[in-house]
Amino acid sequence: MKKYLGWILLLPLLIYGCFYHISSSEFWPMTISKTWWNWSFFEPSQLQKPLFSFFLSFFHILPLSDLTHIYFVKFAFSLLGIVALYIFIKSAIEISQKQITHNKLILIALLFCLFSPIFLKNFSRIRSDQVGFLFFILSVYFYLIRRMRLSFLFAILLPISSIKSILFFIPLAFIILPQYLSYFKKLNFIKKLNLTLLTLAALVWAIGYNLSALSYLIATYQDASFPTVYLKNFVTVEMPFILLSILTSLWILLNKRLRLIPYALASLSSLALIVAIPQSYSY
Repeated sequence: MKKYLGWILLLPLLIYGCFYHISSSEFWPMTISKTWWNWSFFEPSQLQKPLFSFFLSFFHILPLSDLTHIYFVKFAFSLLGIVALYIFIKSAIEISQKQITHNKLILIALLFCLFSPIFLKNFSRIRSDQVGFLFFILSVYFYLIRRMRLSFLFAILLPISSIKSILFFIPLAFIILPQYLSYFKKLNFIKKLNLTLLTLAALVWAIGYNLSALSYLIATYQDASFPTVYLKNFVTVEMPFILLSILTSLWILLNKRLRLIPYALASLSSLALIVAIPQSYSY
């Protein structure tokens, strides 16, 4: 029983996510994803988030009514959010060198969730952001347990899940880049070439198909309403966590805790990205 206590503690969060209201922006990707199976009516915009959209398309194969289909997808993404949180917790346990017990850390994470309105509103959203975060934290976790090939694989999947997920490369680089470079040096020429080409292909696909997003980003900065209301809301609502994150990171850097410095830099860079990249919506 004790072995599964962590999952039992997360169960109420899963139920909450399943029945949290669905926004209009979630209906669109669910609807157009069915065109993967009908190339005559294929929606090209899905290629901006191919893995996310292709995953959604499989739900159309199931013999479900419209309402059941919506709730089934909602359950799947609530579960993805819970799994991402669980892996985040396991990563934190590895970083702390298992000085904090598994169930205590899950309890801390749940308390964080309960006091973070932004997380509660968004962890179960049917959006590519959730898939991107899952790949990011899987890459970090496999790096921590020294499964470098799997860590690299999930890093490569980031730009294919969505263009915005490229932003995860910045905090990810602080954590895993030195080890990646060491790992890369040990490979033979053919493996190096294959990994390089695979990485470039993923980046070219993502950037090349999303150049229009750059003009949208520039226009958002030029808008008179910048910083957006959602960014202001995030800073206001999450201020206790923002201050805790900054102070903890600065303490690590000032005290030269070498093992933790990459995570402190990843934390500060993540916060900088949230503030610097304008958000039109609250996710």
